[in-house]
Amino acid sequence: MKILLVSDIHSDYSAAESIYHEEKPDFVLDCGDHAEIKNLFESVPHFYIHGNHEPSQIVFRANEMPLPNKIQPGQILTLEKDEKKLRIAGLDGNYSNNRYGVSKKGIAGLESIPEGGLDILLTHESPLLLPQNSGYLKLARKVIHEIDRIKPRFVFSGHLNDYKELQTPRGVKNIVLEDLAKGYGLLNGDNLEFERKICRFR
Repeated sequence: MKILLVSDIHSDYSAAESIYHEEKPDFVLDCGDHAEIKNLFESVPHFYIHGNHEPSQIVFRANEMPLPNKIQPGQILTLEKDEKKLRIAGLDGNYSNNRYGVSKKGIAGLESIPEGGLDILLTHESPLLLPQNSGYLKLARKVIHEIDRIKPRFVFSGHLNDYKELQTPRGVKNIVLEDLAKGYGLLNGDNLEFERKICRFR
């Protein structure tokens, strides 16, 4: 199984299409921020969450490849290839956005996921990066608590456009991806080893 991990595509469509043709993934997981919801990866299943920059309208055009699939709060998707299965879920938004912010519904969705019931969690903004004086620190701590309870193998985030490798207090890996024009991530093989890829499309 080969998973392409992206964040903050915005309108960098040529970068997305180039990366797709280079990597030929089985699935695409996307941490949000889009200028437009559109097919960039042909027939490869593409799953995304909302960031804090999302279009207010989505256009479905006849005779085009299917659009990406939005992960709903509390929904667990199982990706399968051969004998390998991977369970994913997502948490929309960042911590200071009223329209596309981390919400009570999103937190309730995390609370509904059983301990050990998830391999990958997608978030837009990492709860580990909020400053100590943030008014949203209590909300971020709830998310961290749920991550440590669920114990996914990986949490992937975006938003800040700089790559970081973090850990929750109980050691769950949180990898913050760059915006797509700078880089992306891959999970490869039966053991799903993570690999960071650097590119420069700007």
